[in-house]
Amino acid sequence: SAWSAASVMLGASVLLVARLSSSRPAMITAAVVAGGGVTAGVANALEDGYGITEMGLFYVLGFAAMWFGLMVLAIVLAQSGHLHLAALSFVMFIGVTLFPVGGAFAILAALSSVALAPTWFSTSTKRGVPAVADGVRD
Repeated sequence: SAWSAASVMLGASVLLVARLSSSRPAMITAAVVAGGGVTAGVANALEDGYGITEMGLFYVLGFAAMWFGLMVLAIVLAQSGHLHLAALSFVMFIGVTLFPVGGAFAILAALSSVALAPTWFSTSTKRGVPAVADGVRD
């Protein structure tokens, strides 16, 4: 289903967002979110596609890790001073929460903003100097 694919892809995108911060706590939190997203997506596909009802528990656990993890990631990023990335994570949290009623569009808009204006989200050790796109910092 679309939700299964979205859960898996959200995990990948969160890892890339956290990488922009160069924050170890953010990377660890993002890994939990990514793991939850992959678990939820695969479990949902197996449950819905193949009728394996036992996957429901794995879906709930994966979804909970992804959902709570997005909020924790927003807090971790805000505390480390990466307010734009924190806002991005919060919008993804809201998008997942409202997914059944169009929340996917909020996630799409948030991730599109990173693609269209990456320097707005990048960080650097020098004020006013954008980070290099490949992760190398000044």
